[in-house]
Amino acid sequence: MLAFAERLGWRIQKHDEAAVQQFCEEVCVKRHVLKMMTTTTFRVGKEEDMDGDLPIDLDLGNVLLCCN
Repeated sequence: MLAFAERLGWRIQKHDEAAVQQFCEEVCVKRHVLKMMTTTTFRVGKEEDMDGDLPIDLDLGNVLLCCN
């Protein structure tokens, strides 16, 4: 998911919607989970860059997957 988020530039835009939908179906996550991950990771990454450290682990809390 991180590589996909980087490819999108850490923002989900309208013109990327088809790629986002396909990616979410392939990895069995809901769109809002991907959106939350990109926002959280981008924000945490910026905060960590200020400290000179790289984020090693992200706790996204209770993430529900859509694989049924």
